Amino acid sequence: MRAPAWSAIVAGVALAAAVPATAGPPDARLWEQAEADFEAGRFAEALAAFETLYQLNPQPELLFAMGRCHQQLGDCARATARFRAFLATGPDPAARQAAEARMLACAPVAPPPTPIDAAPIDDGPAPALPRPVAEAAPRPRRTLTLGLAGAGVAAGAVAITLEVMGRAALDASTAQGAAGDRAGRDAEYDRAQRLHVGAQVGAVVGVGCVTAAAVLWWRRPAARPAVALVPRRDGGAVVWSGAF
Repeated sequence: MRAPAWSAIVAGVALAAAVPATAGPPDARLWEQAEADFEAGRFAEALAAFETLYQLNPQPELLFAMGRCHQQLGDCARATARFRAFLATGPDPAARQAAEARMLACAPVAPPPTPIDAAPIDDGPAPALPRPVAEAAPRPRRTLTLGLAGAGVAAGAVAITLEVMGRAALDASTAQGAAGDRAGRDAEYDRAQRLHVGAQVGAVVGVGCVTAAAVLWWRRPAARPAVALVPRRDGGAVVWSGAF
């Protein structure tokens, strides 16, 4: 009775003559309403009408029509389920081809793999990284320490030399006195005293410089151990250096 109408709805829902009519609809007005809603783009109302018609008379063509409605509404999962249910009824080749084409058109396209999904490239072992060096004392403090130590050693050497010369002058003064040369004795004695005073001053300066150098050395900033987290292609490397 409604074969022309069914051909019209199939032409709007799928391909022309792809799903042939097998039986008249049980409710003519509901069928006309579903057809009109689908052609007008009211796919939710058309879907509800097709579902009601399927409950009244489960014709395979209604599965295809409901799948088209779901597809137009953007629900590919339900559309695919309806198309598969339609294919399970064993339609003719033309109807099967139409349903498979609709399923393929509704299937989501898989996104291309991102670089993070790609397999890692083995470009050989990572090059050896230089170990960080522990922090040393500031150079000005080190220079001052070495300078004071050198000055102290030099002052001590001068003091020893003057002391040796002073003793030699004192011996010469004694010899001059024994020879009866009082003027020579006094001159050598004065010279010995001056050398002795110079040796004492040199000794004081040397001891002071060495003591200051020792204080600076013991009070120098301690070398702090260095810890570094170095990124590597085969993983992170934690490097520790310093006093253990």
